[in-house]
Amino acid sequence: MEKAWFDKEVEEIEVPQQDILKAISAGMQKGRLQKKQIVRKKLATRTGWITSSAAALLLAAGFVSTPVKTVLADVPFLGGIYDKFGSETGKELAQSGLVTKLNEEAVSNNVSLTVTSAYYDGTNVGITFTATGDGLVKEDIDRNGVWVSGFNFYLYEKGEQTENAGSSSGLKKTENGYEAAVEFEYREKELPEDFTLPITFTNIAGNEGMWKFNVPVKQLPIKTIASNASVKTKTDSLQLQSVSLAKASTIIDFTWSTAMVAGANDSVELKVLDDKGKQVNNRNGGVLSVQKIDGMQKKEMRTVLNKVNANAKYLMVYPEISRDEEDTLHKITAASFKVKSSRSPYSVSITGLKKDGNVLTLDYELTGLKASAFKKDILQNFAEMAKVVHKNDLAQKQEAAILSSKGIVLDKEKLRLQSRFVLAKGSSEKDYYVMIPFGILSMNSGPDKMDPIKIMLNQ
Repeated sequence: MEKAWFDKEVEEIEVPQQDILKAISAGMQKGRLQKKQIVRKKLATRTGWITSSAAALLLAAGFVSTPVKTVLADVPFLGGIYDKFGSETGKELAQSGLVTKLNEEAVSNNVSLTVTSAYYDGTNVGITFTATGDGLVKEDIDRNGVWVSGFNFYLYEKGEQTENAGSSSGLKKTENGYEAAVEFEYREKELPEDFTLPITFTNIAGNEGMWKFNVPVKQLPIKTIASNASVKTKTDSLQLQSVSLAKASTIIDFTWSTAMVAGANDSVELKVLDDKGKQVNNRNGGVLSVQKIDGMQKKEMRTVLNKVNANAKYLMVYPEISRDEEDTLHKITAASFKVKSSRSPYSVSITGLKKDGNVLTLDYELTGLKASAFKKDILQNFAEMAKVVHKNDLAQKQEAAILSSKGIVLDKEKLRLQSRFVLAKGSSEKDYYVMIPFGILSMNSGPDKMDPIKIMLNQ
């Protein structure tokens, strides 16, 4: 394929900008909610995890050019590959020689896929695989002009198929085909000592097929320290359940109870320091279960951090709660009106409304905060994340909302902003509601800090 032809074809593609903005807006909102409210079911029917790369699934390409048997024998080089793709767990285990070799093969449509290694440490499960055979596409772009460097797969149990657990580019070419690695985060409350990971690949570098595996994994030794330490505030309480020291990570299980508030999307994060005051970086985390009792919401949660120094005597855990809220809805009724947050002191005063064709421009001022409290980029983000939604779309407002096509900070000191929206042709501004993202201000005003908890590690 000639580059000039390709560039010309790309330039001539019509891009539906407003549709893209709406999709991005809906996706960001969905992602924000999922990040804070993930409730896990069975591993085999799960379709996504939070991982150290902050994605639902980490697909790490690996094992460049060198044959797999040689790479697995060369522990420092393997660790370097994991490090290159951001896998702290793979790096740690490879350097310690704790990655298990496998040779599980499946063939479909003249393509052989072989699972070559696996590990299970703490909550982390990883596998590597190779793909070879005459059926593989030999070029980066197939005859239809589609990039083919990725792969698709899903997890299943007892023949029950689910949606794709994830797919991404990540394959690396070798002399005979491709190699790659996949990492998962096991999200059950109880971590089994061993289990079988059922995984089915459906596409390898543009080649459709069905490659099924039942990969045996056994958990590496792990030290678990039980705890019942707790802290409370007027609205929240947090109780530790356990701290588990794996070979390449640290796992903290805890329960967070908070008062139920309409529209609230609060989240909690644990900042952890060792006995030398060095922070243990947070990799990922999630909600294991949720209960609602007597106006309180109780969440069983898990935080996975980097490995703690082997000589550390204790950890200091600092819980921090970020306050968030859903967008506040208000009907556009006049050229000026006021919108108040339902749970924070913030409000927006609409000072100007102008409609030119199908473009609606809103000028407004923020009140209930000091100009010095937020940097300009936060205010810019606020103006860009403002939305409007048609009165007929209120039932699915997050999906149907129209994201600001342009946000402007008119005057930072006076907190004057502007947001523009491209409405449906022929519609009136009075058919719309504004959706004000006060949560952006709440989330960036600093967390509520609870008292620290000390955990002794030499028990």
